[in-house]
Amino acid sequence: LGIQRCHRALTPKPPQGALLESLVICFLEFRVKEQVLHTAWRKKDVRYDGKRIYFDQGYLPEMLKKRKAYVGILNELKAKGIRFRTPHPAKLKEFFDGDTKVYKSAAETAKDLKKRGFSLEDVKEPDSTAL
Repeated sequence: LGIQRCHRALTPKPPQGALLESLVICFLEFRVKEQVLHTAWRKKDVRYDGKRIYFDQGYLPEMLKKRKAYVGILNELKAKGIRFRTPHPAKLKEFFDGDTKVYKSAAETAKDLKKRGFSLEDVKEPDSTAL
């Protein structure tokens, strides 16, 4: 696959018997990384030694906070069966009633969805200065 390097993520080591341990893999080619991710996501259930393996992009901490702000919104859209995507960096692309709408923040998304009758909690943007 052309892996340049692979190491544990810079997080505290999980306790003995814990299910999750994050790894960082650096591929030599971007194309190969994308192919691995898309293949794993298409398969949905990848296992090694009977344990499920999850694949995701590597995001900076501030990006993770912005993406995390969308969690309640994404759960609501899933429950209603509405298609969506979360393009980079931290946006939401919604496909609703034959229309496509792109939101640039979770607060903007929540405000618009509330106008359309969705029941959502108030979403606050993460404080980027705290990072």
